[in-house]
Amino acid sequence: MHTVRIERYDSNAERTIGKVYFDGMPKLYSYELPWKDNEKSVSCIPVGMYKCARHISEAYPEKRLAYVVNNVPGRQGILFHSGNTYKDTHGCILLGAALGSLQVAGKFTDSVLSSQAAMIELHEFAKGKEFSLEIVNVSQ
Repeated sequence: MHTVRIERYDSNAERTIGKVYFDGMPKLYSYELPWKDNEKSVSCIPVGMYKCARHISEAYPEKRLAYVVNNVPGRQGILFHSGNTYKDTHGCILLGAALGSLQVAGKFTDSVLSSQAAMIELHEFAKGKEFSLEIVNVSQ
């Protein structure tokens, strides 16, 4: 089974940024909400090991290329999906090929870029199959 590892290295009141590794190889960046005690829709999920599976959402066509993170304590519906900033996360994990800054509500904010391409890269890596997810906090 393949492994995706997220090394969270930078967090502030708005977001948490991490490096994403596919079977030990650095590939992408992650964008999550900051830690707020695992509170639904406003917090990133706890560090730990998870299983992820392909997810198809008819309710959100823009998120058809997604993976669900299973067994998150006290949470459901946590996905890897496309998006760029805190306005897009909804408590989920966004992937990007690069880091940057985008304008949201009249001010520039940290973001991940090329998110749809990053999701395609995850899909090509996982090939639609289940994979392990390890999330850790590291200092840089």
